Amino acid sequence: MLLLLVIVPGFFLLARLWYKLNNDRVTIIGWNSGTSAQTDSVNQIGFRGKTIQPRKDSSEKIILFIGDSQVEANGLPFKYMMENLVQKLLQQKDSLHTYKCYSIGAGGFGQDQEFLALKEYFKKYKADKVLLWFTPENDIWNNIFPTHWPLNANPKPTFWIENGRLKGPNFQWLEEYPDTNKPMWRQSFFALRNLDTKWEKKLPPPYKPIPVSAYKGVLTAGPASGEPIEIEKSHFAIFLTPRSERMHYGIQLTRFLLDSIRQTCHVKSADFAIFTALNNEVEAISDSSFSEEKNGYVYTFSKRMFFDNITAIMQGFDFHLFKLTTDWKQISRQDNHHFNHEAQNEIAHKIVDQILLPDK
Repeated sequence: MLLLLVIVPGFFLLARLWYKLNNDRVTIIGWNSGTSAQTDSVNQIGFRGKTIQPRKDSSEKIILFIGDSQVEANGLPFKYMMENLVQKLLQQKDSLHTYKCYSIGAGGFGQDQEFLALKEYFKKYKADKVLLWFTPENDIWNNIFPTHWPLNANPKPTFWIENGRLKGPNFQWLEEYPDTNKPMWRQSFFALRNLDTKWEKKLPPPYKPIPVSAYKGVLTAGPASGEPIEIEKSHFAIFLTPRSERMHYGIQLTRFLLDSIRQTCHVKSADFAIFTALNNEVEAISDSSFSEEKNGYVYTFSKRMFFDNITAIMQGFDFHLFKLTTDWKQISRQDNHHFNHEAQNEIAHKIVDQILLPDK
């Protein structure tokens, strides 16, 4: 017994020392513009955008954009942020009201962090309309997995489905770990290590590729093999056909989160709508399926499944899909995944004409 009294405390002291040597800084769970990127203007919630002002009178309308890097638009000058483009258009089209547009958006955001950041916003500020910019290629797996891109990266708050109900999050947004205000013995030394790997064991099975030896069709060379497509943490997972159990789970989880956002808006007397914008790259994909090989297995993709998955997510929501006529032009060689200023302008006009002022 005496030996145990010496060994057990000694083990924990050594473990704590090892932990401190390997973790010389506190980890922030989740992020915003202030924690994820250098930016020119950060609002009070920590996101790129104008300073949030209290409503002056009943004639002033407040529009809040929530989303990921498309809302943040870090690769563009500040004037091309969607909040600024839309606010300018609204003032031009409606002289009876004053409009203020603000943003909650950061690269790598899914609906989980959008939901938690929105609740922080509503603690101090109001909105008449909340517009969520949905990014189909990555929002689903952003919601499924507990870290940023690509694997076992920056940890974030993550929800899950248990017995048909939304549960979580596993951590609070912008929580510090370890938390010095909580008993250290209750905080695992290894909680943040290999989070995706541990989390994946709880998830439904991913897409089941077929061995290349059993495949009789034509293989195409594509970018999907360079991403962790085997666990569906990939921008191409939404195209996989047939739909896997994991994708079905991701769709349901995303719907739960979108409904939580909608309910939060309803409680705060704010209307809620969702939009997504598709460029020419998606439209250029063949209507027939195509297949790629990775590590001896064949993965099959289709544009039809891409749209079927979006439809499954958005059923029952006020959803708007914008197909752009603007030619797709990358911002730069380093940033070829985000809309340039011409596309931003076209999206802004569609938002105003189809969602905010459809009768003007």
